[in-house]
Amino acid sequence: DGSCFGTSNYDTSSGIGFKAYDGQCWKFFLENGQLKISKNDTPYELTSENFNVNSFDVTVSGDESEKQPKVTIFMEIEGQGAAPQPKLKIQTTVSQRNLNI
Repeated sequence: DGSCFGTSNYDTSSGIGFKAYDGQCWKFFLENGQLKISKNDTPYELTSENFNVNSFDVTVSGDESEKQPKVTIFMEIEGQGAAPQPKLKIQTTVSQRNLNI
């Protein structure tokens, strides 16, 4: 209904934001190496201080009339510590499904 992001159903300007099933405006974003979620403008940390999120990218494709868009999320996470830490790269793609049964 555009109540969270103007006339759009979502926002990808700095992470991903959307109106959730419960009517709240949710936004996932990267801030100071931490992945966070904001629900109705109240932020919460999702990642431990033991990790640094080096990158968090969101790409939306196929957002056209009569099509179901896909959202691809990519993150690179690295452990914090004195010794060199491995980097973990995570990527997933999700889409809404029309389940008319």
